[in-house]
Amino acid sequence: EEQAKKACILAIVGRLVKNQRPISFNIILNGVSGSGKDFMIDLLLKLCAPKEDWEHQKDPTPKTFKYEGKDADNWENRILYIEDPSQKFMDSEFMKVFVSGNSGKTSSVDDKRRRIVMEIKGKPVVILTTAETSLNIEGLRRWLIIPIIAKQEKTARILTLQAENDENAEPLKILNYLNCLETQQVHIPFGKKLAELLPQEDTIMLSIHERLRDFIKSNACFHQYQRKKNEHGILIAEKEDYETVKEIFEYCIGQTLKPMTKNDRILLEAVEKAPVAKSKIGKGDKSF
Repeated sequence: EEQAKKACILAIVGRLVKNQRPISFNIILNGVSGSGKDFMIDLLLKLCAPKEDWEHQKDPTPKTFKYEGKDADNWENRILYIEDPSQKFMDSEFMKVFVSGNSGKTSSVDDKRRRIVMEIKGKPVVILTTAETSLNIEGLRRWLIIPIIAKQEKTARILTLQAENDENAEPLKILNYLNCLETQQVHIPFGKKLAELLPQEDTIMLSIHERLRDFIKSNACFHQYQRKKNEHGILIAEKEDYETVKEIFEYCIGQTLKPMTKNDRILLEAVEKAPVAKSKIGKGDKSF
């Protein structure tokens, strides 16, 4: 859960990174119903971003944005939080254009078979929460999937947080700090070494590599008052930024840094829960 929260925070802060790839901070919080994913991201957004910088939609359709006039807005440096989108919406041409960062026009058909033409301006950080959506390889290139595990002790913590007094000043302090952060161009001095360390047998590693780099930049941006700048005013990422993001990515997509589909995760969880047979090998028996 700690790594999931860090991943969400860095995605939110990532909008302040000037030299980022448009799709790097598209994230999906994936967990069963009641796992606390919506509570967590709603709390983090309130802690990390002014309300005017983000928008919450539940089970939207492309026409939701058209009829509310959002297609006329500039989404640049904003955050869109979508709760429980349908698979149809995820596969829509609108969503593909929206998350790719390609500003322009897209069209869809409404319930009355009328064609809706929409203009999309700018690229927001897009955050989804879902229990069911599965992605193909192309989808895995566009999104970082953050698993949210339902645990009894976490439910107890959520209930405690919900019961706390809303007048706690700590969230305001966090928001005030983040409001002091400025947009930054970030340089990773160990970038070439990082590329050499990553597995290279799969082309999807190209997308993972870019996303990994951008999350390192976001972590440096988050700690910009503790980081140095070069003679050109460019923020310099440090080893600590890599170590933080490495733990996040190992949590999200495994130590091999290769993303898993929903079926992969179900199989892995089943294997992990399977009982392990006790060995009956004798002291002198070296066979397996």
